[in-house]
Amino acid sequence: MLREWEFQLAQLANLGFIPGACHVMGLQSGVPYGFWRDDRRVTASRLHTKLADAYIAAGVQNGNNNTIFVTPDNHTIDASQTFDKNMTHVVGMYPDEARMNHRTRLTQSTAFTPFVNVSGYGNLFKSLYLEHGTDVADVVGLLVSGNRNTFVNCYLNSPVNAALASDAGLISLHVSGAENYFKNCTFGNHTMALDEASCLVKFAAGNGINIFENCIFLMRCTDTEPYFIHVVNTSDTGMAIFKNCTFIADPGTAGTPAIACYFAGSSMGYLYFDPLCQFINVTNISATTKDQYLRLATVLASTDDDVGMIATTPAFS
Repeated sequence: MLREWEFQLAQLANLGFIPGACHVMGLQSGVPYGFWRDDRRVTASRLHTKLADAYIAAGVQNGNNNTIFVTPDNHTIDASQTFDKNMTHVVGMYPDEARMNHRTRLTQSTAFTPFVNVSGYGNLFKSLYLEHGTDVADVVGLLVSGNRNTFVNCYLNSPVNAALASDAGLISLHVSGAENYFKNCTFGNHTMALDEASCLVKFAAGNGINIFENCIFLMRCTDTEPYFIHVVNTSDTGMAIFKNCTFIADPGTAGTPAIACYFAGSSMGYLYFDPLCQFINVTNISATTKDQYLRLATVLASTDDDVGMIATTPAFS
């Protein structure tokens, strides 16, 4: 029998902190569920078959670093899942090295939007595969309306429905919160054809700083309208920072996005891209009239920047 304190200490290297109460979610008919029930003897109050039930149980002690460990199975989600607790974490039992198609999968089973809403703060989501979309009505995949949340090694496969892919309302990731961090995550896919002015990532009004590090953004387009990033009217102090991120519009298809980053309105936050970011198979990063909202580190002709570290606003389009 594995005592809980032993399991908690074992998770220190994986999580970066010692978790509070540990819960396990698994398919009742699956082998992992039986292992945790029979071999590890997890008590009934800590062993769950539905994410909604596991989250209610773990969230009783809000802010306690309670953690739900999800078995490597295909788990169906029957209704919009809201994570409104604080420091209550969800971690997939799958290797960190798997950047896409993790076996710890959360799949939308019917039409609803958003698929997942993270409205609490200080939560960790790690090594999870979110499969978004069953119908054209499933507009939003992952809504992050809370602050200071962390997403590590997660894959948002969005959309997986052809009708939704053809809808202009599609928003795979909608960020309206601030100080959220995404690392080693993948968004989108290269299989569902986008042909309207939809977006992979939308930053909503009022958001502060959000950071993306070593992330991949994928699109398959059949025309020029889809965007990687859509920024709506917001404070001019808002910003998103992209470090070593890759934006790929599948070159094997007919469509090449005319604009990678779309700014709607006249008062914007800023998008910062470090020198390791790259856009593949796009015509322009932004419209000429919106270039002032982009920042890159580039080498200038002036001797004022001998090491090429000044963030400037070059002519992108």
